[in-house]
Amino acid sequence: MVIFSHRGIGFGRKENSVEAISAAIQDGFSVEVDLRLKGDTIVLSHEPGQNREDEPEFDRLLEIIEKRQDILFALHLKENSGFLFHKVGEEIRHL
Repeated sequence: MVIFSHRGIGFGRKENSVEAISAAIQDGFSVEVDLRLKGDTIVLSHEPGQNREDEPEFDRLLEIIEKRQDILFALHLKENSGFLFHKVGEEIRHL
């Protein structure tokens, strides 16, 4: 059985943040995160149109994924965008 921390929730940090993801991993959980486009940049974000400056870019998550290939990550692509699907697939293939 695999238990996922949904957006890193449950570890006292802001959801979809690098800190929440890292805390979930440290406690042995796999992680599900939400991905959206902010212009041409992929960010970790649950709600559309938030445009917050504190939304981590996908590159930060890729750094964690690359270091922790023993952990499962579920990437929830929140927009119906060919660009988003293509870009995420391209980045994951390079790991």
